[in-house]
Amino acid sequence: MKAQVQKALHKEEYNIEDFYFQTGICQGLARSKTFQLLGLMMIVLNLLWIGISTDLNKATVLVKAPLVVQVFENLFTIFFVCELLIRFMALKRKCAALNDVWFVIDTVLVLLMIWETWIEVLLWRLFGNALNFNPIGTQLLRIFRVVRITRMARLMRLLHYFPEMMVLFSAILCAVRSVLSTLVLLVVTVYIFAVFFVQMLADTDAAHGCFDSVPLGMHCLMINGIFSSQADILNDLLKESLASYASMLVYSLVASLTLGNLLIGVICEVVGNVANIERDRVMINSVKHKISHVLFKLDADHSKSISRKELVSLLENPAAVRLLNDVGVNPACLVDAADFIFKEVKELSFEHFLEMVLQFRGSNHATVKNLVDMQTFITQELSILEGRLGSKLSKLLDSRMKPSVHSRHTSRDVCLN
Repeated sequence: MKAQVQKALHKEEYNIEDFYFQTGICQGLARSKTFQLLGLMMIVLNLLWIGISTDLNKATVLVKAPLVVQVFENLFTIFFVCELLIRFMALKRKCAALNDVWFVIDTVLVLLMIWETWIEVLLWRLFGNALNFNPIGTQLLRIFRVVRITRMARLMRLLHYFPEMMVLFSAILCAVRSVLSTLVLLVVTVYIFAVFFVQMLADTDAAHGCFDSVPLGMHCLMINGIFSSQADILNDLLKESLASYASMLVYSLVASLTLGNLLIGVICEVVGNVANIERDRVMINSVKHKISHVLFKLDADHSKSISRKELVSLLENPAAVRLLNDVGVNPACLVDAADFIFKEVKELSFEHFLEMVLQFRGSNHATVKNLVDMQTFITQELSILEGRLGSKLSKLLDSRMKPSVHSRHTSRDVCLN
């Protein structure tokens, strides 16, 4: 029954390789570790190439870019299209690809690469003049060019190979609601004080250039009170366009406030945990070494095991008692538990005894497993007690029934006589 319950509660992780063919070239390539590592390497190279091509290529369409940019863009597109096709052809049921999040994300990214690398070039060849002299068409091409930033989403595939990044990403997702609530509270606070200063400083020289209006007051409070180090660039972007200013403001809120504080919190948590673990490890190893040294001295029969008598001798040793107290074990509780420890065995090995002693540390937290174990133990003991009482009661009844039967036979014999 336990096995059935555990099987019902166990949720198997979705793995798209379970839906691959068992034979064939495509499934062999898709399962190959070399092929997977090559894909990860190309993802990293493509991410680096995005930054390089951004500096080298200022054209709105790939056909106008330098030759080296065109070559590498086509190579990356061909590789990712082939990789996606190999993974798709390896599936026995093609509709299974829709259940895999990473496959769907890769498909969308590959389609965007195809649009930018091949379809946009084709449209330019067909309608180049119309797009070139049409400001709206040029603006659309620039917007499509910005969409290439979505290729950064492939970085998410690396999370499976770096558990630390997965922990940070999961922490960010869990903190999204709290962070958004904090940002809303921050904006509300800035808005309230902007209204306050605009009303208080109206028609004064102090309001000129900063508190002439509520939006300008909010901008002034944020760049001087929150983002003072980014004040110059925020002012320049505000003069350029509202979209650039808003993008920089979002970046500052996310990178400086959210991720910066999250990094500080994670580092403090990790350092604290590592310090506690290391402190406990050093203390436990030291206590084990010292208690083992005392146990070897008390081991009269040199059996490398401890008996109840030797435990009593250990607890009578002041140095051993102080060592147990230093590691958080109450020697008095160990005395009370001696009967329980040696209930079913006469001797314990040194390693088993030390592990059992460390379980009596006061800093250990009681878990549900401990409560279930205690409940199981009490139930078993009650069952044993019930069996013993039943056995003794049956014997007592039998002993009382035998004299009454004997007396009836005696009285019958007397009457016959």
